[in-house]
Amino acid sequence: MKIDSLSIAQRFAKAGQSYHQHAVIQKQIAAQLVQLMQQHLPKYISGRCLEIGCGSGHLSQLLLSQLLLGEEQQFQPDTYFCNDLYDEVKQHFAYDSRLTWLIGDIELLGLPNDLQVIVSSSALQWMQDIDALLAKMHAALATQSYLCFSS
Repeated sequence: MKIDSLSIAQRFAKAGQSYHQHAVIQKQIAAQLVQLMQQHLPKYISGRCLEIGCGSGHLSQLLLSQLLLGEEQQFQPDTYFCNDLYDEVKQHFAYDSRLTWLIGDIELLGLPNDLQVIVSSSALQWMQDIDALLAKMHAALATQSYLCFSS
């Protein structure tokens, strides 16, 4: 199946104002992903993080606003790269000096190096060539790093 990323971007941009409040399932999926991260990641995570398909920020907000994910676990990235297809997603985010934007099709963009964590919630199913993207993500991850996603 051929996926038209421009059409997807246009549809999400059109629904951008109301998407965040109506995306109940996406909120639940992001919360479940954070719970799994709590269970399986080390107690302390810092460094560089990339979120693919940040959308209106459900996962980003959970990870960045709750520095303590659990009583003993901390997620404190130095840099949090936010990716999405369209620039308007920035409206859903409060200023945070750790945020760096990577706007565009993640399959076409270059990825930052030495990432400690790559996260994605409800976005990878839209990829045209998931195998190529997985290889690209693997190359961008530092040693002993993590890919955490839900789809």
